[in-house]
Parts: sequence; structure tokens; C-alpha cells
Amino acid sequence: DFAAAAREHAGGASARGRASASGGPRVVVLSPDAPECLTDVRRDTVYVVGGLCDYKRIANATLDRAAAAKVEARRLPLREAFGNNFS
Repeated sequence: DFAAAAREHAGGASARGRASASGGPRVVVLSPDAPECLTDVRRDTVYVVGGLCDYKRIANATLDRAAAAKVEARRLPLREAFGNNFS
């Protein structure tokens, strides 16, 4: 799951959607279904990238998994950069 992978990557730090009290990284799942877009990229954040090329897209799959793991989800700002005609 997202949280376990982030903890392993961070060496056991907390994998919540914010930095842990011990200074562990913030975790953000990139999901095309997230309501908020990613506005900045930070060095102290672990970004989980998945489903870049879905053969059979399942709506909200990464968003639901992020919610279940209690981590933030953000989408890339493609609509803001290209409008709705970027397909």
C-alpha cells in the first residue's frame, strides 16, 4: 500500500499526509481524480506516481487508495496548463 511503501522509502518515518514529528516526509499520491492540483514540488515530500498509462482506466482508483491510506492526493495541473483540450 501507499503508506507502507512511503515508510519503507523514508526509513520508517510516518507516512501520513504531512511531515511527522520526527521530521519524516510528507506523502502525496498523484491521482488524476484528485480535486486539488499539485502547486509546488518539495524536497521533503515523497510523491507516489502510479497509473500514468492505464489501459482500462478505473475512475477514482488512486484517489480511493490514497484516502484509505490517509495520505494526500493531488493531480498534475494539466487542465490549468492546457485547458480541457490536451488529450
